[in-house]
Amino acid sequence: MVSFGTIQGFLQPMTPLGQSTLRTLLCSILRTVAINRSTSIEDDISSNPLRHHIIKSASNRLWVDITGVLTSPAVRFFGLSIIDTGMGKIVDYIIRSKLFPVKSIFSSLRTYLFLLFFFIPLFLKSIRNLIFPRYAKRLFMNGLEKYHEFVDQGFNDQNNKNFTNCVNHFQNILLALPPTIGKYAVPSIVSSVTSLRILGKLAKNPVDALALTRAVESNPTTEMNLMLWKLTVLIKNNETTLKLFENEPTYNLANMYKNKSFDKDIQYKMDE
Repeated sequence: MVSFGTIQGFLQPMTPLGQSTLRTLLCSILRTVAINRSTSIEDDISSNPLRHHIIKSASNRLWVDITGVLTSPAVRFFGLSIIDTGMGKIVDYIIRSKLFPVKSIFSSLRTYLFLLFFFIPLFLKSIRNLIFPRYAKRLFMNGLEKYHEFVDQGFNDQNNKNFTNCVNHFQNILLALPPTIGKYAVPSIVSSVTSLRILGKLAKNPVDALALTRAVESNPTTEMNLMLWKLTVLIKNNETTLKLFENEPTYNLANMYKNKSFDKDIQYKMDE
């Protein structure tokens, strides 16, 4: 078992709702790529831990059963370093220790064939996005807009006013997210990572390639930095607010923001 929280960097206990939400989302992703197809959302949201398969709950934390990874011939051949260097080294060490026998490739042949048919379109879409990046952006934004419309439509539906219907729609939102990610987001991510690696090879210094991405159209990191810079300038020019940020603890500043106690212009910029 591997601690999901430790991998993601949060070590505090999780609420039952948080565990159920993440388990539903992660297991839906696995079912999308033909892993754990015998399970259902009823298993994901069940309070009975025996119904939980790869993603399990214990001590108010999520745990991932990686037995299938350690016994997979595909993982032994390709490794996991391409996904995460640290995890790849740990898994490679355990595999070399031969504590887990390797399954026959034929035992999971149907899963591998499904994955092959899943990744071939993904590969072709990634190439298309690499060649036509602006078209890829339009597709991604349109897909995201359709997903948001689906989310809003369910909550705005007059027939979904009671709590049970809202919970059911929330589950549908989680189930609809993995196909949306697989169809629109993943090809965009693959093509962007590929582009960055090509730039890194062409540049004399790989850091220069990273610096170049800051000027890419609609770069969210750049936009966020510019917004924070504008907010910082406003705070610096307002002596009263500047003293608050210098002397008040973060908790008090957060409460002031919630209560809209800051100067009007600063509050407006924060709300953006």
